[in-house]
Amino acid sequence: MGKASAIAGRGLAAAALLTGAGLPTRVEAAACCMSATALGIGRLLTWEMLAVGLRVSWAEGIGQWDTGARFQLLDNGERERLLTTQLWGMLRMSRRWSAYAAIPFVTPYRAIDGDGEWGAGFGDLRGGVRWDVVEPGESRRIPGIALHAAVLAATGRPTDRSRSTLGADVTGRGVWTLVTGATVEHSVETWFVRLDLGATVPLPRRLDRPAVVQRFGPGVQGAVSGGYQLRSGLVVSSYLRATYEGRIRHDEDPLPRSSARDTAAGLGLSWRVADHWTVQAAVEAPLAAHGLGDNRFAYALGTLGLRYGYWNF
Repeated sequence: MGKASAIAGRGLAAAALLTGAGLPTRVEAAACCMSATALGIGRLLTWEMLAVGLRVSWAEGIGQWDTGARFQLLDNGERERLLTTQLWGMLRMSRRWSAYAAIPFVTPYRAIDGDGEWGAGFGDLRGGVRWDVVEPGESRRIPGIALHAAVLAATGRPTDRSRSTLGADVTGRGVWTLVTGATVEHSVETWFVRLDLGATVPLPRRLDRPAVVQRFGPGVQGAVSGGYQLRSGLVVSSYLRATYEGRIRHDEDPLPRSSARDTAAGLGLSWRVADHWTVQAAVEAPLAAHGLGDNRFAYALGTLGLRYGYWNF
């Protein structure tokens, strides 16, 4: 099995249409909107019709969990790096429905004992929809509840199609994957807390060498986050996340010790520098300890982003 380097951001989009006259009051705006751009590509602000953005992430491999869940640092001569540039967009379809898409371009670097290789190519494209059952800030007693579904397209170059000696040209799994999830969020004046839950179901694909039908195991993801608005337009946040993937199957036979899991924590900053423009920054570090991961590389991650939101009034 090749080294996994899927640095992903949750592509959550939002829906909430401004039906009244004018913008929300300050308290209402904080309750319903301060978390929209806090982490990841986020969701649409209450009054936005669409949003587009650019995110640039640098991931530096620091170690790995082996198949016995023991963590060890990378050797001095080993390097795992990943530069990801992602274009994304969100579009409101109705008050409670929105659609989104993300296009990643991945530039990996891998070195062993001083021999290094660069690669480049598109990663696995993502597109999906979000339905806000209860909009954030809509009710004082009921938290915001959203359901979302997405598809990961098989556009990245998988490990078995690598042409480089060290596999530096691997840019994705190259597997069509169904994604579903839910978000529960509670906001009060200048702070918010949020729970994100997700599941992935990779579809099978045929390999040439060996000549088998391969299927990655289903996965589950969970994240708890919270944030505080320091002043209007400036939000700081933190999160804790965990992922798990089941065993890989070849012709329905599970491969021993092929399941994987990891945990990480991060900090985020979102600053609305103008009416339509928001600057985003985030850092993430793995919880690099025995037992907190399994069969997975660990990366320290830094991200910078720029977001533009549009409304027509």
